[in-house]
Amino acid sequence: MTKVAALVPMRHDSERVPGKNYRTFGNAPLFHHIVRTLLAVKEIDEILIDTDSPTITKDCANSFPTVRLIKRPTSLSAGEIPMTAISEHSLAYTDAEVVLQTHSTNPLLRVETIRKALTLYLND
Repeated sequence: MTKVAALVPMRHDSERVPGKNYRTFGNAPLFHHIVRTLLAVKEIDEILIDTDSPTITKDCANSFPTVRLIKRPTSLSAGEIPMTAISEHSLAYTDAEVVLQTHSTNPLLRVETIRKALTLYLND
């Protein structure tokens, strides 16, 4: 069976909206919404959060103990670092054959949407 991982990169310091990844959205920090969604997708075997944020690290460890935290090095924390460099760093921490990436700024992404995308991709 194909191993599927979900990657959620999150910096501590957003340039346009300070603290956006852990600001309250509705009834929880913004990133909680996408993590809960990913946890509900049975096709996903592993969820990884790549972050330099002590706030996200502490909250995630308490709220989502099954999510794997990847400590982002300072060299990859600046705003001008391309997402490809961050993705390369994150991919070194998983042996999944399929990796999907999403962001905390997708709090309304639905379980059904992810499941349908994965089903189409895996059965193609």
